Amino acid sequence: MRGHGYSFICAVCFFIHFSVISLAGADTQEFVWKRVSDGIRDSDLKVVRVTPDNPNTVYVSSENVVYKTGDGGKKWEEVLSFRGSGNIINTIAINPSSPETVYTGTKEGLYRSNDGGESWEKIFRGVGESENDVLAVAISPENIDRLYIGTRRGLFFSKDNGVNWEKDRHLSANDAVYIITIADTAPYIIYALTNKEIYKSVNSGADWKRHSIPSSKKNKNNYRVNDNNENNSDDTDENEEKEVEARLISIAVDPNNSNILYAGTSERIYVSLDGSVSWDTVRGTGFIRLDIRHIVIDPEEKDTLYIASDEGIYKYDRASERSEKLYKGLTTTDTNFLDIVPTAYNGATLWAVTNKGVFKTEAANQILHSERYGINTENVFGMLDHEPGIGEILEAAIEYANVHPDKVRKWKKAAANRAWLPKLEFEYDNSKDWQVSDYCVSGGCGNDDITEGKGSKWSVSLTWSLGDLIWSDDQTSEIDKRSEAMVELRDDILNEVTRLYFERRRLQYEMVLAPPQGVQEKIEKELRLQELTANIDALTGSYLSKRLKQGSGVGIQKKS
Repeated sequence: MRGHGYSFICAVCFFIHFSVISLAGADTQEFVWKRVSDGIRDSDLKVVRVTPDNPNTVYVSSENVVYKTGDGGKKWEEVLSFRGSGNIINTIAINPSSPETVYTGTKEGLYRSNDGGESWEKIFRGVGESENDVLAVAISPENIDRLYIGTRRGLFFSKDNGVNWEKDRHLSANDAVYIITIADTAPYIIYALTNKEIYKSVNSGADWKRHSIPSSKKNKNNYRVNDNNENNSDDTDENEEKEVEARLISIAVDPNNSNILYAGTSERIYVSLDGSVSWDTVRGTGFIRLDIRHIVIDPEEKDTLYIASDEGIYKYDRASERSEKLYKGLTTTDTNFLDIVPTAYNGATLWAVTNKGVFKTEAANQILHSERYGINTENVFGMLDHEPGIGEILEAAIEYANVHPDKVRKWKKAAANRAWLPKLEFEYDNSKDWQVSDYCVSGGCGNDDITEGKGSKWSVSLTWSLGDLIWSDDQTSEIDKRSEAMVELRDDILNEVTRLYFERRRLQYEMVLAPPQGVQEKIEKELRLQELTANIDALTGSYLSKRLKQGSGVGIQKKS
């Protein structure tokens, strides 16, 4: 497959290849992920919380079980279980001033443990199913007796450590409150999130002010290109736009500046530098179209944000507007929740719960293993010479999706050729008279046409449009629409194939530089490798698998 577009693909490949070599040489990642799920019976986990005074004591929850580790994830035990009861765990919170005090918000009320999970008591039960469903918990760092909870029907607070509760009357009583966050540097500033709005209090919840995040707009017309070159858009005005309201997912307040906060929505991330008065879209690459699940701010590194999403975990630096995917050691991309704790030896440790268990970061230490097997930069990149390169894969994807740039030229050429064809008009009428005979006599005038209404008439005409010979309307309107849709589709396909290709390539190199430990980890990484191969095959018509069969198979062969 050569011609128009091939040089573009080669240029993209050179840029990507150069970037990968540069990243490999610079080793931009300072840590790798390690799976630490021994003792956890559930795989799809929802929340993780690290105790602020001891980074080795961590709580995680599945849908109906709370687990605890006291040794940094080496071993976990169940400390609260609702299996078989129908109750569902929504959130976990740890008292920052008394880390042995842990709260669990559930579908059936709020539970508290004062002894690190050894025993639990229910301290809140709402009126009705919606008020009983506790979605968020926050503890005032100034006064540990003051608690805030968000339910599916409003916000409640307690001034006496959960003995008595009051419903906040200043916040909308009918809205579900999903998140409550208190600023570290200004504990009197509290943020509460509903699906669509952010509520802010500057007096410890005495009253609230509503703030909104800008909604995004998406074009309602999504043109798709098929083999027949037809426009398959909906029957709507081509300029019509449908406003899409972003669903609020997470909020994080800068631990050093209460005026700086980030809000994650179902489609993008926003930043406010003035305490939520105004918002700007976070600028950067790599996570524009992600399904954002959770965001946290690094307590040590200024302007550093960590993002959990359906496509993995990203590190974002607001000062440079650069993002980096943290993939090393992570055997899944579907991440639900993050927590971060400063550590003396490694800056900070990240914890993540995913659909495949618990992961935490550790300092990358691959030099010893690399030297042991004689692995260096030169022979590592040579290990996959038998596999197709990114340029070959991109070409296969373009051909399979039928979105090659030559297609637009063919459309325009066909439209130009069509203009040379004349417009043919044929007219036929079978009610015409072919004989007329008029006469006048003393009684008046008339005719003796015996063929009246029984004759016929036909004609043929050929016409050309001079304007169409120069520049056809088909080229300037319909083709432009289809071309724009095809370019957008091609970009989406190329971006997705490129992401999958290099995620697969990184995993292969990682399996050499940091071999999985244990049978389970080996199986998980091999399955992830097969999954990425299948995803690329789906976009290339199984091109990768076909090419691998011609080579030495899937995977990396170690060189002695």
